[in-house]
Amino acid sequence: MKKRISLLACLFFVSAQSPAQPEPQHSAIADAFPRYELEIKLDPDRHSLEGRGDLRIPASNEPRDFIRLGLGKNMRDLVVEVMEPEECAGAIALKQGFALGNTNEWIVRPAKPFPAGRPARLRLAWRGGEKSSFVFYLGPEGSFASGINTPWYPMFNDGLAVGALRITVPEGLTVHANGLQRGTPEERARGVFRYESASPSFFTVVAGKYTVARREGAIPVSVYLLKPRAGVDEYVEGCRKSIEVLSNELGPYPSGEFAIVETPDAQSQAAGFTGASVTSFIMVTGEFLDKRFNFAYYGHEIAHQWWGNLIRHTGSRGRMMLDEAMAQYGSLRVVETLEGAAAAERYRRTGYPGYIDAQSGLGYLKVVAAGRDFPLSNIPNNASRSLADGKGFQVWDMLSRTVGRDNFRRILHDFTERHAYQRVTWDEFLQAVERGAGRKLQWFYDQWFERAGVPEWQLNWRQEGETVRGQITQSQPYYRAALEVQAESGDGRKQSLMVEVDGAKTEFTMPVKFVTQTVALDPHFQVLRWTPEYRAAVSERTPSNDK
Repeated sequence: MKKRISLLACLFFVSAQSPAQPEPQHSAIADAFPRYELEIKLDPDRHSLEGRGDLRIPASNEPRDFIRLGLGKNMRDLVVEVMEPEECAGAIALKQGFALGNTNEWIVRPAKPFPAGRPARLRLAWRGGEKSSFVFYLGPEGSFASGINTPWYPMFNDGLAVGALRITVPEGLTVHANGLQRGTPEERARGVFRYESASPSFFTVVAGKYTVARREGAIPVSVYLLKPRAGVDEYVEGCRKSIEVLSNELGPYPSGEFAIVETPDAQSQAAGFTGASVTSFIMVTGEFLDKRFNFAYYGHEIAHQWWGNLIRHTGSRGRMMLDEAMAQYGSLRVVETLEGAAAAERYRRTGYPGYIDAQSGLGYLKVVAAGRDFPLSNIPNNASRSLADGKGFQVWDMLSRTVGRDNFRRILHDFTERHAYQRVTWDEFLQAVERGAGRKLQWFYDQWFERAGVPEWQLNWRQEGETVRGQITQSQPYYRAALEVQAESGDGRKQSLMVEVDGAKTEFTMPVKFVTQTVALDPHFQVLRWTPEYRAAVSERTPSNDK
């Protein structure tokens, strides 16, 4: 999560959405997750909500003496009744368990244990929400409630679930939530909104006086605005193109629709965010929507639909690499595909315009110079974001070149399909890449994931007739890489050679048909490294704390 118009003929502004497209079917997956049927009444003027409904919990292999539910500390008056199995049925005298962060744990212990092999069904009621918390605020300026950040409804286990929400708001407000919109225009005009989510998610609800721009298609895209803006068509089309690129790179888009939803600036910042990616949509503050569509920023946030939402990590090793760095890699692929190699090179070197300069090669090197570097496999919580979003995404890019772009796409497609809505470890992913590549990659993992820092190579060359002879040297620890060496004449003619570098010294010869004026090592900065120019740049100032 980041802390930070002319209309096309087929675009239109509406107060209610068009009929939804079918959501991707995950029936086998959905059956393994809890299912909610909830009715939520939002009262923004009173900064509160009331919730009630049923929670069906899948059967377990062993009897359960109790079930744990988590609910935000800004919620209260939780009431739980066991409906099924019949022998366990009855009202529950809840006991409070551990409190962690902004969440209270509640123990549901029936008179008889929940039997093995049979699902449980709980009836729930609760209210609250008067106090703002992390990515949670209810108010007339605009309301937002992100379940993954503040459990505003009772959550079972780690929180992923499917289900249906019926959300009631005062007339004149529009609601958006995970999944696909159901119900009728007449219901929505009365302030009743229905959403069905077949994809496991943490439920997120937003409500406000929205104007909605929508484009139909294979993946319908909507933009919810708290105030009209002239460039909304650019946002809809930018999202559509980004999803198309990311679907090609990472696997089929995991939700039936996508949306950008504006949240009020001051209230969002007070709730700890300016941008947040949740299942099937992202929330952003108005300051971002006042600017032109930014392919790097939105490419990153949309990529979280796969890495962070569809695929979630477990364990501390590689945590930031399987979330932030992979989303940033998706962002880079969006930029390179839609804006070209030169834009991608600039992104790798010094950052993308209008995005975060520190999340680039130069931004990372400034962190190194300040003595705050760590191996990518073990980035601490308090480390600079430039480790994952400045170095990490470039290492994924280098790995994709090492195994081949098409091969890496195939590996990612296979992984996101096999591990959808699961928690995966760092080692599981690295092993899957190695299997997909069909060769050992431990040398790559050791030097780029387990070692801090980056290489620094020196190039010496001379021309002998129609041959350029050169030598690439490096100090320990040695890095292995495939580097482009490019010779150029005074009149702009060029000749390139790929050189496999490994060890202290690597020699090469390159045939040329011209008098060589310069020889450049890795001219497009495809390998993250120190250069004399970046050595000079990092000495100019100490990096800001961009955590």
